[in-house]
Amino acid sequence: MFQFDAVFETLCLEKTNDSSEAQRMVEANQDLQRCVNLHHDPQNFTNTLDALTVENRKAADLRFVCSNCDQFEEIKKCYLPFTRQLETCFNVRDVAMAKTLIMLEEEFAFICENDGSNVIAVEQSNYSYCAGNLKELLQNCSLLDWAELRSKTINTMTDRDCSIFRQLATCFKNNITTCGAPLFAQLFNIRFQAIVKQTS
Repeated sequence: MFQFDAVFETLCLEKTNDSSEAQRMVEANQDLQRCVNLHHDPQNFTNTLDALTVENRKAADLRFVCSNCDQFEEIKKCYLPFTRQLETCFNVRDVAMAKTLIMLEEEFAFICENDGSNVIAVEQSNYSYCAGNLKELLQNCSLLDWAELRSKTINTMTDRDCSIFRQLATCFKNNITTCGAPLFAQLFNIRFQAIVKQTS
């Protein structure tokens, strides 16, 4: 979810030519990370998902919604000062893309909708393991293609690049599902579709 401080500092400096604003962007990013970490425990999140079974679904749903969705509401508040600084440093299109890449509001809404009804119990979940190995699941798709795309911007992506991006996204979703974390695959798809919408 988070971007490196240096990325924000460099991009903000390029746009504003103001080192003070660039430093404030770095501080806003750091504050966002601290705020999110204060309100959300990813390990507890994955443990709760792993505990969700077909047999205990109703009781587990209630625990899941109570323990996580309240946290998500607090995290949304963390985004406000960060967004204000984004708007100072970047143009409208860049702000929209940064929010798409970093903020998880659509994902939170999906998880908490109808008391967690989108969180489907599976016979054997493996969320904790899959969360700890997302990088490997991504790299298994194609290191070469990912490396090539990382050097591209929205403006320099070709039709071929977009096709590669779609193939890699499909591969990653399949890997996450096979790993035993179908909700993560759904959340990734929400993010992927939002990115596609921003680049269309």
